[in-house]
Amino acid sequence: MKNKESNIDGITVKLLKHAFETIGDKFLNIINQSKETFQMSMIVPIEKKKGTIKCEEFGPTNMVLSYKKIL
Repeated sequence: MKNKESNIDGITVKLLKHAFETIGDKFLNIINQSKETFQMSMIVPIEKKKGTIKCEEFGPTNMVLSYKKIL
């Protein structure tokens, strides 16, 4: 994963990479348990053309929580 700024959850990829050695096993256990019960993301409209107001000139972008990108 690239070191991008935080996503909708406020957790940066860089932070996850540094913390993984310490909390990796427990974190993966939590992710695997939650993966079985709950899947959700936020769809955000992004302009295809700068300064537009037409619906058809927006494209959907799926905003996924940082830890789900690991899966």
